[in-house]
Amino acid sequence: MSDSTVNPRAIKILRWVARIWGVIIALVIIMIAVTPDPYAIGPLRGIEAFYLSLYAVSAFGLLVAWKWELIGALISIVAMLTQAISISIGKGFAFYIKGIVLVELVFFIPAILFIVCWTLSRRQREQV
Repeated sequence: MSDSTVNPRAIKILRWVARIWGVIIALVIIMIAVTPDPYAIGPLRGIEAFYLSLYAVSAFGLLVAWKWELIGALISIVAMLTQAISISIGKGFAFYIKGIVLVELVFFIPAILFIVCWTLSRRQREQV
């Protein structure tokens, strides 16, 4: 942004969009965690549990971002990047691109919004 002033209302709107999005994600992750899979053939393997736990860590990061925007957003992003790398190594990059990348975007967007809010808030404090 080349503009020297930061609109506090825009920051507030972005922050609330990120917060609401993050809460919705956390609620969906909780629903998935407590609801048994009707199509499950057997118990989860260790690697599948690891993949699913990274969703929970990412959702946790989005909730942490309510208080500490940068830290929470980084937790979420690192969890999703870890999952992307481990799925690409374990199942192949083509599998990752076909099925997982859109799901991860749902987590990345609010995390990026939290980082933008943190940056703009910091810039705004420096102007005062």
